[in-house]
Amino acid sequence: MREILFRGQDAVTREWIYGCYVDNRDRGRCPPIIVPKNGNPHIYVIPETVGQYIGFKDKNGVMDFEGSLSFHNADGNGLMYETQFVNGRFLHIPVKGSRSNKWLGLDPWISNDYEIFGTIHDRKEKPWLEGGNED
Repeated sequence: MREILFRGQDAVTREWIYGCYVDNRDRGRCPPIIVPKNGNPHIYVIPETVGQYIGFKDKNGVMDFEGSLSFHNADGNGLMYETQFVNGRFLHIPVKGSRSNKWLGLDPWISNDYEIFGTIHDRKEKPWLEGGNED
């Protein structure tokens, strides 16, 4: 069974917080929060930075979340992808300049054939991101 875990950036410190995600914005209560697994009090997070753990780790054991950026080097070209949830499943979508337009499904037998190097939120602007076409 896949672990249910979210991450988001602290609204004050911009540090990554991991735990249970609670979004009460539709009820007009408070900004979204993450309740850390370590039992610390809840922390307000930036809504745009929240992403769910997809159940896979890269070749170095780094957990893959929505919004992660990764290099795939299976063919030696080092193609760059963003992890997204599209049409009911998690996919790696090529980013602009990666020389690919093929979306990659995530399967257990190929799940560690890539390396996460950051997130889309590590950059102030994202004009370099662009989606591909699912094959």
